[in-house]
Amino acid sequence: MTKRGRPAKIQAAERTILVEIVRADPTATVAEIGTELTRRTGIETQGRTLRNALRDAGIERRTGVSGVRVEVAPVGRPRYGYTEAHRRQAPEQTYPSCLTHAEWGLVE
Repeated sequence: MTKRGRPAKIQAAERTILVEIVRADPTATVAEIGTELTRRTGIETQGRTLRNALRDAGIERRTGVSGVRVEVAPVGRPRYGYTEAHRRQAPEQTYPSCLTHAEWGLVE
């Protein structure tokens, strides 16, 4: 299934720049990150778009006693909800109305 809707404003190349910006200044606000991203790439974004891009890049910004910590999650293959176990059709999983062609012939 293809993704629908507007293409993402921040693509892989911009996401790399975004990671560089956050690593250079982990205490920067989202507005400051957006300003620096615009300066480097020319792309203007809203705060929500930046937060989503940071999340998609695997960056988690946490505040605490020791300041802001930047953690980049390992990039893995995306996992989708259904596996082969969900698709199998055991006899007890079929509907009572599932008839073979021969059985439909008898019904006629």
